[in-house]
Amino acid sequence: MKNQIKITSATRDEILEIAAFLDECWKVEYRGIVAPDFLGDLSVEERHKKLLGRFDEGTSAFLIMRDGEKMIGASVFGKSFTEGYPEDGEISAIYLHHDYIGKGYGHDLFTKIERELAAKGYSHFVLDVLSANTRAISFYEKHGYEKVDDRSITMGAHNYPLTVLRKKNPFSSAPDRHVTRCDWANQYPEYIPYHDNEWGRPVHDDRKLFEMLALSCTQAGLSWITMLRRRENYRRAFDGFDAEKIAGYDDAKLDELLQDADIIRNRQKISAIIANARAFRRIQEEYGSFDAWLWSFVDGKPIDDLHSRTEDVPARTELSDKISAELKKRGFKFVGTTIICAYMHTVGLMNGHTRDCFCRSGEGLGI
Repeated sequence: MKNQIKITSATRDEILEIAAFLDECWKVEYRGIVAPDFLGDLSVEERHKKLLGRFDEGTSAFLIMRDGEKMIGASVFGKSFTEGYPEDGEISAIYLHHDYIGKGYGHDLFTKIERELAAKGYSHFVLDVLSANTRAISFYEKHGYEKVDDRSITMGAHNYPLTVLRKKNPFSSAPDRHVTRCDWANQYPEYIPYHDNEWGRPVHDDRKLFEMLALSCTQAGLSWITMLRRRENYRRAFDGFDAEKIAGYDDAKLDELLQDADIIRNRQKISAIIANARAFRRIQEEYGSFDAWLWSFVDGKPIDDLHSRTEDVPARTELSDKISAELKKRGFKFVGTTIICAYMHTVGLMNGHTRDCFCRSGEGLGI
């Protein structure tokens, strides 16, 4: 069943498992399409070394799809190595175990990859595939990719035609023409899709509200880009920010999290997420949802925090003071007024887009 399937960002220790999985899938996928010498003498260990290099350099990211403990899918994506498309996000590899093909899992993994590339700020996605692999080409075309080039690759003693396919980022909310954004959104590529699609949009889903609260609290003393870049790692480590599950974490789970190199290994902050999950659950039990409690502070309607420049947006308000005090009273940690003011902007209680930002003018999604 699909609810047993999980997609997570790979850790460094899982790259060897990915290398072996890709090697196995490659042999099944291309049996009868390429000659036996296509991969030459490239061993799993050598493939592992190459992938590890990409991981350490930060040029590629890796996703794993599992059914329980079993790896059933894997992907490699990130910076483009396709000649002629240096600014694109590239899908270098995506494979699914043959027992799971044709059941919708490939679509789920592919959509996740595209969302990850979009979050990194790429305006287009590119990939290449052996032209003889018509099944794969059909799959990509169904997902909106169009052929942009014909190439070839020499492997072993043979030359194989390649088809290059490309697609515009479907998750970008900004129109093609130049748009003006809040100036902070231009600091990093990852900020653009976050600004356009998330920041300032009213959030009423309790899980998303807890996710953004947990990240906001953990951010204390750090930059938001640090948290944004590690968000998938936190989703993996903290059970998709399921507050009910996190509220049940014990000391053994805390120790396990402190060994996770893909999140901020700060005992106080990790403990705060667990304590906040318990406090969050108490509010849910009392009010039916955290959403109902939080939005009652603004009577269910976002406050228009209109300013001309980002530096004019306040770091705290009387309302953030009030919500911060209430949260502290209920047992929440790392919820000072500055953190809560930023959180209010993040989840849309306050619309802090600057006067000239396209999101405020109505071109943004839902703003």
